[in-house]
Parts: sequence; structure tokens; C-alpha cells
Amino acid sequence: MNYSPYKLITKFIKNTGITEKKPFTRLCKATSIPVNKDFEGFKLIYKSENFKLHKPYFYLDPENQTNVINFLPAQIPSHAAGIITANNVFVSLPYPVHRWKGKVFIEPMRNVSKYLSEIRYLIALESIPFSRKKKLSESILLIMPSQDNYFHWIVETLPRLKMIEEDNRLNQLPLIVSKNRCPKFIKESLETLGLLPKTLFLEDGVYQFEKLHLLSLLSLPSYPSPLGVEWLRQKLIKEPITTKKRRIYISRKDASKRQTINESEVEECLSNFGFESHCMSQYSFEEQIKIFQEAEIIIGTHGAALANLVFAPSDTIFIELLNTQKANPCYYMLASIRNLKYGFLLCENVNSNLKVNIDDLRKLVEKTLTATTSL
Repeated sequence: MNYSPYKLITKFIKNTGITEKKPFTRLCKATSIPVNKDFEGFKLIYKSENFKLHKPYFYLDPENQTNVINFLPAQIPSHAAGIITANNVFVSLPYPVHRWKGKVFIEPMRNVSKYLSEIRYLIALESIPFSRKKKLSESILLIMPSQDNYFHWIVETLPRLKMIEEDNRLNQLPLIVSKNRCPKFIKESLETLGLLPKTLFLEDGVYQFEKLHLLSLLSLPSYPSPLGVEWLRQKLIKEPITTKKRRIYISRKDASKRQTINESEVEECLSNFGFESHCMSQYSFEEQIKIFQEAEIIIGTHGAALANLVFAPSDTIFIELLNTQKANPCYYMLASIRNLKYGFLLCENVNSNLKVNIDDLRKLVEKTLTATTSL
């Protein structure tokens, strides 16, 4: 059997047990380390409360559809968010992994240990001691693993800036971003926030920071933060909400997975109800905000572009097309935070893509439009 180099290396790492040993022994919680001359500790900035989620408004009755509800969380749990400050910290780019006295703080790694079992992060971490270092002064590490994904950047990464904006000293420090893993939406969003002048886009390599501030998530991984969502809206919505009401279908024709294999039929069906079809990668960051701002109904397959639900007006209807009963509920949670009317349609899974039952789609849209007048 032929294996790609990636799979061969993965198999080697698994067989040698590396991921169960050295890197994971380095992972630690910053809150477990005593303050000392090189470690100022974890400064708690926010402690969120539990956030109760709304139940879905719109779905079809068959059991395979209603089973989805069983996997939806009832609330967003409380979470402690803060800033870690340490001296003499090493950071490897473009895959952002840091090292302080041989340790890796889990909080700025999205609070997820799995990254140290991924080859690219593992190699980056283990090569730090043998790499030539470029020295930099006090800075803030803005990027995290998966920052080049639109959802993780918009919903998880950017809102953490709220923790430093009210601190006059930290607010003057440079923000560290990888130059070579930097999709256009990263620069565009930083420009909209007015932060481009103080952002350092660093080349690949290892950097030694005299002092580094590392930010935790405002919520659990993939759980949108109500506080963060409100901050995003305050900072990124530049134009007042218009009275324009658009029905939007979000296409994933540019994606490598979760594509709709009968999308032409879906678009034809939805066009009869006045829907426009849009592929978000074709638009600038501000154009994406505007499209979602003007929406009264949004239908789309589970995917990163739906992070723009942050910018949808309250009471907008959102129907999520799913290819599994156990999909990540992040957009359900985001819809609830924004007080959107959430619905879903469970579709046929075809090799990680999905096929929409057009009759079911038509029934759900008709049911939604009929019910909307009574809500």
C-alpha cells in the first residue's frame, strides 16, 4: 500500500509514542505556575457567566431530523479569560507554537492539546532549541493555531483584543502575526479595526521575545463568546443597519469539503423564494459584513463563512444545512447569542459532502416563511 510522506511521518510518530511523551509533558496551564521574576502569571480579565441557548425554531418532523436536537448544548459554560505574561519566550512561525523554560502554555494554544500531536506543530516545537533566533522586544502574540480559518480568526482570535484595549500600556505594544499564513481577511479585519500600523507580520522562523503577552480565549474552543460577539459588532460594523432585506444562500463551491453536490438544484429551488446565491471568498471582509447586515433569511451549509452571522440583525432567520446529526454546534450557539431564529435541515452525507433533498428544503422554507408572520 502506498502512503504519502505525511501519512508515513504520522505513522512513525504514532508508533514511537512521541505524542504521548515529551511534548505533552511540556503542556501546562499558566494558572498552575507560581509567579516569579520571569513569569508574571495569568491575569484574569473576564469571568463569563453561563449563557442559556434558545432551542431551534425551524426543522422538519421525521425522527432523523429531530435527533439533531439531542446533540445541541443547552448553554455556553462560564469561562475565565486572561493574559499570560512571561519573559524570554520563544515562538516558532508560521505554525504558532511557543516555548517558555521548556513549557507550552495550553491557554494560547486554543486550550487544545491536539496541536502538539500534529506533525507541523510538533516539528516546530522540537526544532526551537536548534534554530537561529531573532530577538524582539515586548510584544503581544495575537495569532493562535487555526488562525487562517475564517471562523477561528473572527469568532475566537479577534475578540481577545478586548482584553488589552483598556490597558494603556498593553494597547501600545505590537501585535504578532505570521506573514506567510495570512489570508486577506486577516489584514482586512485588522485594517477595519485600525490595528495595521502596530501589527508585525513576521517571516517564518523562531523568535525570542524579551517579554511576551499571550491571550487566552474568551470562551471554550469553538464556543462563541457573547462578550466577544458584542465587541466585534461594536468595532467592525461601520455603517448603520439598513432597511434592506435580502434572502441569502451561502455557497461552499470554493471549499474542499461539505460542498453541496446538487447545488444547482438548491439554488433553483431557493431562487423561487427570492434567494440570492453568494460565495463569501469572492468578497472583501467589509463586503461580507454588509451582505449579512442586510439579510432577513440566511441558508447555508455548516462552514467558516457563517462566522459572519455575528453581523446579522437580531431576528434574522438562519437555516443550517448539515451532513451529520453531530455537527459542531458553533453556529447554533452563535445564532442564539445574536437572537437569530435558528433552524436546520439534515441532508444526505456523500463522502464528506452533502446532497440536499429538494422537497424537504422546499417544505422547510415554506414552513419557515409561514411561521415567521406569527412570530
